[in-house]
Amino acid sequence: MKTKLLSIICILVVTFSCQQENLNEDISGSTISDLINDKKNKENTIVECDFDLENFALSLPDSVSATTTSKLGEAAYFLLDIHDSNLKGNDIEAWCIDLYLSLDIEGPLDFGVYSSYETLPQGAFDKPENFDLINWILNQDYVGSVSPSGGTYTYGHVQWAIWELLDNNNCQICSNLTNPTGNWTSDSSNLTKGQEILNAAIANGEDFIPSCGDLIGIVLIPDGKQPLIITKEIPRKLKGCETAFAIGNTTDGEGDDSTCFIEDGFSRWGWTIGPIAEGEYTYNVYAGAGQCDTDKGALVGTVSVNYNNGDVIVTYNIDESYNLLETHTYAGTNPYPIKGKKETVAPGQFKIEPNLSGDIYVIAHSVVCGE
Repeated sequence: MKTKLLSIICILVVTFSCQQENLNEDISGSTISDLINDKKNKENTIVECDFDLENFALSLPDSVSATTTSKLGEAAYFLLDIHDSNLKGNDIEAWCIDLYLSLDIEGPLDFGVYSSYETLPQGAFDKPENFDLINWILNQDYVGSVSPSGGTYTYGHVQWAIWELLDNNNCQICSNLTNPTGNWTSDSSNLTKGQEILNAAIANGEDFIPSCGDLIGIVLIPDGKQPLIITKEIPRKLKGCETAFAIGNTTDGEGDDSTCFIEDGFSRWGWTIGPIAEGEYTYNVYAGAGQCDTDKGALVGTVSVNYNNGDVIVTYNIDESYNLLETHTYAGTNPYPIKGKKETVAPGQFKIEPNLSGDIYVIAHSVVCGE
């Protein structure tokens, strides 16, 4: 994925002149130009789905270098790190496709990359015609959800259904479908839950094609080892210009690393990220996500935050299909900048504070336009 880069570097400048007030600022802390731009954006912006299976396949790299980092995890059969290309990332959930080929925690290995909807290498899979059903399963969030027969689905139930749909052989002992490993089939409820997923896919998944906001399966094939399937979210596309904010990487439950402005009493949407310690971080950037609902918005890129020795460098990595008009960045020890004696989320008041130490908060705001 090609990106347009803009770096904002904290430069420490000490001044002794009186600070001038912005005459265009209203009592809420928002500037008049901000409010006008917000209104224009809401009138002219459309977040739409413009997804084509053929173009998606063409956008994928021919191969990636990847390392499996976990096996028999809570969320999926494998977790892996991809080290290059537009699929680069850590702790990516992956599922086995072949019942008998092996793959351990190892790497880096080279994997050939294919869309699960394109023509796959001849003979690589017994029943490739069922990848539409697999994509349907991967969009249902089965792991951790409640089964109608009682209990919750685990990675093992999903993996069993995948093997049943893609492999001519049936899993007999299935020892790797529990962690710690054991005889999975000795508990009849496991087969019941796996069969529930399989039956639902057959009933509902035929000819399934994912759309924007859904997950699409990507097939990774190494040489002589277990092929895997991972997923990638299909982004919505932005038409017109819209405000955008970075969001934290953990947004549900205990351990949240970002807070929606609205939760703290502001009328505007957006997120303050933190507290974060010194280090390097990468966060997704969403445009048009009103009320902090990312399902309403478009994923337009990422920001990288480098906090080291009191200095903060924020780099905006906006996807090449968008134009980056402006940025405003806050970094400080308070969740929000202070204007007068009040906290504010007006982007014009964002700045990177000097001489930072300890945990900090970051707000990364931008305006992006779809081409």
